[in-house]
Amino acid sequence: MEQKANITINKEHITVERTQTACGREIQVISVFPRHGSETVEDKLKALAELDFQQGKLCA
Repeated sequence: MEQKANITINKEHITVERTQTACGREIQVISVFPRHGSETVEDKLKALAELDFQQGKLCA
């Protein structure tokens, strides 16, 4: 699965916009994270990638 993400960072939050294909359907996903959260952006993106991986297993 190929994904491209646009990441926007401002004073209050971080926005990640991406399009993904799931079960043959194209879905636009927009995630918003607090700028000063308890997890790093990398941790959250890793969690999103893991969720995508798990959901991919469900589609197979």
